[in-house]
Amino acid sequence: MDDVLPVLLTAAAVAAVTAGFWRLAVVVRRRGVAGTAMRAALASYDEA
Repeated sequence: MDDVLPVLLTAAAVAAVTAGFWRLAVVVRRRGVAGTAMRAALASYDEA
């Protein structure tokens, strides 16, 4: 169990950060209030 706990904590942290960024992207796209940096990042993501 001691070997599995750090892996689970790392996976949970990565999932939490990913969920936070996903939520931020949803809010930014819904409101349409992206700044220049966010707009450029979303444009390059949409092209890929």
